Amino acid sequence: ALPAPHHHPLPAHHPHHLVYDAEGAWLHNMIFEYQRMNAQLRDSLAAARAEVDALKAQLEHCERERPASPAPAASAAAAATQTKQTRRYWTPEEHSRFLEGVKTFGQKNVRAIANFVGTRSPSQVRTHAQKFYLKIARQAEREQGMSKRSMSEGDLLRVGRVNDRPPDPPPPPANS
Repeated sequence: ALPAPHHHPLPAHHPHHLVYDAEGAWLHNMIFEYQRMNAQLRDSLAAARAEVDALKAQLEHCERERPASPAPAASAAAAATQTKQTRRYWTPEEHSRFLEGVKTFGQKNVRAIANFVGTRSPSQVRTHAQKFYLKIARQAEREQGMSKRSMSEGDLLRVGRVNDRPPDPPPPPANS
């Protein structure tokens, strides 16, 4: 006797109510249909594997052809960022540009100063400024024998002569 149809998985489009003859024609047709679908799936899988292999070969070729140096930066800022991360100490040229930037844009505009320096990020400019003004404050304390106190921005500018000019003279006395 042939097994009942519900013991075999059936394609979704196959009607479950079919009755097959005693010779098993229906079962034979089902086996044939599953073999055909299996062959189609194997062909699709083989084509997908061939495509994956071709893409892997293409990727390997591209990676071998790529130069060892980093890819060109998308922008000047990105190029500066790459350079900025490689150097720890400020060069005399960078420091000179920093001072010019402070004179031109003011102490607080670190982004504009960083763009003006060209090789440092705003964060690096901010840190450099903090260290620079602390150094100036220490020098002023040694030179003038000042007691330890927090200096104002104006004090730092006058002591540091960031503007490359002597400090402003005191205002004339008021005539009362």
